Amino acid sequence: MLTHDKALWRVEYRTDLTRARAVTVPVAYMLETHFENDVRWLGMLFRKRLTVSELDLVDIETWPELKDLEKFMTRLFDEAWKIAGPDQPMGSLALAPNYSMHSALQFAPADCAVSIDVEDAVESFPTLYAYLLDFRDLLSPIVTAPVVPFKTRQPAAAGTRADVELTNKAA
Repeated sequence: MLTHDKALWRVEYRTDLTRARAVTVPVAYMLETHFENDVRWLGMLFRKRLTVSELDLVDIETWPELKDLEKFMTRLFDEAWKIAGPDQPMGSLALAPNYSMHSALQFAPADCAVSIDVEDAVESFPTLYAYLLDFRDLLSPIVTAPVVPFKTRQPAAAGTRADVELTNKAA
């Protein structure tokens, strides 16, 4: 079995750093693995956009990147991939301190329970991908617009005047 290091990060936006119970908007999950033979796997599952109601809670002047979330998350992924090197084989470990708990946008470490027992690192890739996809439900919008119910009409009995809409025009 190959020895490996792994890291799972929950990327989230905290709407108010002064309140413990403030709304936290889930943005992404990043999973990275580095094997002893220098094979790496990096995956990121992220939302394409925030809802309009969520964007109302975001400080767009400080975090304009969140208006185009897909572009920003792609940039973070690319940065995590490129930043890895001999001194830091896992790019996500080097990137995460830029978004610490003192920032509204935070890389929060999460418990990584994926089991990797393989002799060839490439064999683990489908398992890692499936594990990352399991976080889809946790990326659901936290704030949405309220739904206003409309009054419904009572259906009219067949053959009565109410079941036909009429238009009259005269010249």
